[in-house]
Amino acid sequence: MLRILAEGGLKPAVEAVRPLMEIQAAQEAFLEKRHVGSFVLEPPPLGQ
Repeated sequence: MLRILAEGGLKPAVEAVRPLMEIQAAQEAFLEKRHVGSFVLEPPPLGQ
Protein backbone atom coordinates (compact mmCIF):
# COMPACT_ATOMS: atom_id res chain seq x y z
CA MET A 1 0.00 0.00 0.00
CA LEU A 2 2.78 2.46 0.88
CA ARG A 3 4.52 1.74 -2.42
CA ILE A 4 1.35 2.46 -4.40
CA LEU A 5 0.85 5.68 -2.46
CA ALA A 6 4.48 6.76 -2.96
CA GLU A 7 4.22 6.08 -6.70
CA GLY A 8 1.11 8.24 -7.00
CA GLY A 9 -1.24 5.31 -7.51
CA LEU A 10 -3.63 6.56 -4.83
CA LYS A 11 -4.90 10.09 -4.86
CA PRO A 12 -7.20 11.67 -2.27
CA ALA A 13 -10.68 12.67 -3.40
CA VAL A 14 -10.66 16.46 -3.00
CA GLU A 15 -13.95 18.23 -3.59
CA ALA A 16 -12.67 21.78 -3.19
CA VAL A 17 -9.69 23.83 -2.04
CA ARG A 18 -10.64 27.11 -0.40
CA PRO A 19 -8.80 29.82 1.49
CA LEU A 20 -9.18 29.54 5.25
CA MET A 21 -11.05 32.85 5.22
CA GLU A 22 -13.90 31.07 3.38
CA ILE A 23 -14.44 28.55 6.16
CA GLN A 24 -18.11 29.48 6.56
CA ALA A 25 -18.87 28.83 2.88
CA ALA A 26 -16.92 25.57 3.03
CA GLN A 27 -18.89 24.47 6.11
CA GLU A 28 -22.19 25.27 4.40
CA ALA A 29 -21.20 23.27 1.31
CA PHE A 30 -20.05 20.39 3.51
CA LEU A 31 -23.35 20.31 5.40
CA GLU A 32 -25.31 20.03 2.14
CA LYS A 33 -23.82 16.51 1.83
CA ARG A 34 -23.81 16.59 -1.97
CA HIS A 35 -20.04 16.23 -2.30
CA VAL A 36 -17.74 13.30 -2.88
CA GLY A 37 -14.38 13.98 -1.34
CA SER A 38 -12.81 16.28 1.18
CA PHE A 39 -12.71 20.02 1.54
CA VAL A 40 -9.23 21.48 1.99
CA LEU A 41 -8.76 24.83 3.71
CA GLU A 42 -5.50 26.63 2.97
CA PRO A 43 -4.06 29.05 5.52
CA PRO A 44 -2.91 32.44 4.29
CA PRO A 45 0.76 32.80 3.36
CA LEU A 46 3.07 33.59 6.27
CA GLY A 47 3.33 37.27 7.01
CA GLN A 48 -0.19 38.15 5.93
